[in-house]
Amino acid sequence: MITGPTLHDTSPVLWPWAGAAVVILGVTLCAPFEMNVFVMGAVGVLHIACALRYLVGRTAEVIPPGGGAVIVAWLTVMALIRLISTQWFTAGHRAEVIASGVVMCLVAHLVCRGTLRWTLTGVMVVVTVLGVIHLGWWIFAAAHIHNLVPVVLVWDWARRSASTTRRMVHGFLAVWALVIPALLIGRLITTWPIPRLLPEEIHTNALISAVAPPGADPVTAMGWYAAFCFMQGMHYLFWIGFTHVEGRNTVSVATTLSPLLSGPVMWMGVAVLTVIVAGLQIWDYPVGRMAYSALGAYNVHYEMAALVVVLSQLVSRHR
Repeated sequence: MITGPTLHDTSPVLWPWAGAAVVILGVTLCAPFEMNVFVMGAVGVLHIACALRYLVGRTAEVIPPGGGAVIVAWLTVMALIRLISTQWFTAGHRAEVIASGVVMCLVAHLVCRGTLRWTLTGVMVVVTVLGVIHLGWWIFAAAHIHNLVPVVLVWDWARRSASTTRRMVHGFLAVWALVIPALLIGRLITTWPIPRLLPEEIHTNALISAVAPPGADPVTAMGWYAAFCFMQGMHYLFWIGFTHVEGRNTVSVATTLSPLLSGPVMWMGVAVLTVIVAGLQIWDYPVGRMAYSALGAYNVHYEMAALVVVLSQLVSRHR
């Protein structure tokens, strides 16, 4: 049976995280565009590093000897494909869809057994084919599914907690991942933007269309954009704060595997890359966004593979 480190390393204190969620919602409602641009520039690289560190620890038991180099090479290829997609949008994104689907099928075959292995493989084949055909919908779905990964991990963590804690956390997750996004998408709670703080060269329509359903009207698109901003803020909170506090044991597993994920080396790398990405955004925002997107490929694609590992562990525990 596959087991592994989980988020449940310490006794949870839920209220600070709920309070932070309220703050994130408030900022989303008042400054949705600034929330996207400035927060990404300030802590985007940090969240990628924290996510990779936790995910390496979370999946350590299924990484074979020498597998680390293969993983780094795979993620680097995905990052390069993202860079290509900035010049050749359709070809680049379709290449990312296909490469991602192939790797997910491979991961399913390596870590899953029996029916689950073939079920996941079949699902990934269908998703990949649909993604190639309906590329706009794949990009839209991937943007929002990416922000749901922390919800799955917190749910898995809470499953092992005492019943009272489990109910509280599940209630928090329902509000975080279902209620608030539904209210924002349905425009039942709407944004009240403060005066614009973004430079004029940053076009808000481009920010909205990147996460809205293809062909959506402006009102619907803005609802999806607001939901994305809130979920992205919670995504950052989870990776930067929650895993550091509640998942210290899991993080320590990663730091023993690679010195790059521990201590001054990691923090210096984060600082340097943050300055570079933020500087590029100030100099030429599309170029900075492109650089961040390439770095984000490391996080996004490792997250998807880690979800397969988590699902495999869940099924194994119930056998």
